[in-house]
Amino acid sequence: MERKAAFINQVATGRAVDRDVDDIGDQALSYAEVKALATGNPLILEKASVDADVARLGRLRRAHLDDQHRLRRALDTAESRAGSAGRRIAQLESAIQHRQDTRGDRFRMTVEGVEHGKRVDAGDHLHRLVSSLVKQPSSRPEGGSVGHLAGFDVHASIDRRFDEVSLTIPEVGAEIRVPTNEWPAVDPSSLVHRLERRIQNLASALTDARNDKAASRAEAERARARLGAPFEHEDSLRTLQRRQQEITEQLVPPAEELPLDVPESSAAVRMAAQLASLGRSAAVPTSSLARL
Repeated sequence: MERKAAFINQVATGRAVDRDVDDIGDQALSYAEVKALATGNPLILEKASVDADVARLGRLRRAHLDDQHRLRRALDTAESRAGSAGRRIAQLESAIQHRQDTRGDRFRMTVEGVEHGKRVDAGDHLHRLVSSLVKQPSSRPEGGSVGHLAGFDVHASIDRRFDEVSLTIPEVGAEIRVPTNEWPAVDPSSLVHRLERRIQNLASALTDARNDKAASRAEAERARARLGAPFEHEDSLRTLQRRQQEITEQLVPPAEELPLDVPESSAAVRMAAQLASLGRSAAVPTSSLARL
């Protein structure tokens, strides 16, 4: 009845939202009190209280261990993100040093070896070239260089998995993706403007990468500071577990009181024998037991 009440109480109150259900509920302790009153033995009532405290601290300990696992994952993720940001920073710093100015009349872009001084001409050439890749993908190795802009190679490829056209500048870490069914309607000059903006915004991208690295390092330090912290109630839990074991040993009847034809490991018989002995020592009147 005590175990059933614990589970029913959690289901009825809507607290059983996970696959795990606690051993002790608010109502279950009242059944423990009934057991103690019926036997006249205060150890049973104390055991119920100790069991509840052990279960509560056990749940807190499991939550602490789960938090430690979460902190380990958070530390690994933050360190990985900080490393990626560091590599991104090195890439952007190198790109800024090699970047050529293409603003205004200084614009120059090479497509298939042909140099263009106007963005419209360069965009038209680039659009025709990539359109041929869409129609005849075997005509050129995918992912190869198709042009040169501001000191960087421009690569084009067709992603067959997602059915997209991809224009990338690997040295900058810039990428433009367009669905292949929308590619014919793309404004050619806008392609060149979008690539130029990626190159011109390297300083802003560098600032974002540095901020991301600093934030990732700070998150890693916070996780590292809490990682490995001991469970604050460990001593109390061990003390209660020892007391729980002592009470259990006191409640178990001596071996000579067990029936000879029943294995000693039978928990049901041992409890029955103990309750019977407790009942005899308490000398509870028959009428009282009938009322219970």
